[in-house]
Amino acid sequence: RIVSNWNLKAGRFELETTIPPNTTATVYLPTIDPGTITESGNSLAKATGVRLLGVEANCTVLAVESGSYRFTTPAFKSSTAGAVAATIAPGNPVKVSN
Repeated sequence: RIVSNWNLKAGRFELETTIPPNTTATVYLPTIDPGTITESGNSLAKATGVRLLGVEANCTVLAVESGSYRFTTPAFKSSTAGAVAATIAPGNPVKVSN
């Protein structure tokens, strides 16, 4: 079962997701600076099962292997907060493929 929950709190965007076995996912995080992202408190460079694909449409795009992850990044400033909500709210920030 795929699980994905996100929220904005204390000036941070948080995404918790679980990707089932034998599955990969593409995760979109609302930042253009991959250096600000952590996974379970570690930098992306130290995150196991996570690979940076690039930046598109104001989001950092990650390839994620099976497992459970907790991504965090600073939230956009208030002038762009509406854009963050519009980007994430219509769909899930996690796209899964087998």
